[in-house]
Amino acid sequence: MEWVPSLGIDLSFRLTGLSYLFAAMISGVGVMVQLYAYAT
Repeated sequence: MEWVPSLGIDLSFRLTGLSYLFAAMISGVGVMVQLYAYAT
């Protein structure tokens, strides 16, 4: 995907198993924090 066409900068994302694992862990911690904040 061209991000800044005038500068010739392309933006790309590469998703691997490790990135899915980290995204799931971060999302899980975020949900736990939200549940804790709601409960108190």
